[in-house]
Amino acid sequence: MIHALKSYWASLRASSRLGRAIRLRNKGLKSEAVLVAREGLAILGRPFVKRLNPAEGSVLTSLTTLLEELTTELNQPGASLSDLKDSLEFIKQLPVESSAEIQNIKAWVPYLEAKTGNTPSA
Repeated sequence: MIHALKSYWASLRASSRLGRAIRLRNKGLKSEAVLVAREGLAILGRPFVKRLNPAEGSVLTSLTTLLEELTTELNQPGASLSDLKDSLEFIKQLPVESSAEIQNIKAWVPYLEAKTGNTPSA
């Protein structure tokens, strides 16, 4: 129980970084947004974080995709392989029939598969 609470608390802290990174990106401060997104991913990289739980996984996936967008634009290294793989695994466990927001996230599957070297999904 305590580990689950620590993990959830970490997701809240990382979610705060996600919001800040998005605001920085929207202001055109992309380099700063990259740094903040990396901070959020570092929080989620701690050993006690259950990265595939709903709260943790959604923040992980959002931070990873945001970081990939920004670093592609800035020609910088993107998310770590573990962040990419865990985001892909989280997205693949989402329901097939889902909301438009989830469908937008699922659109990242081919990109993440290419970055991780996974075979395309059926």
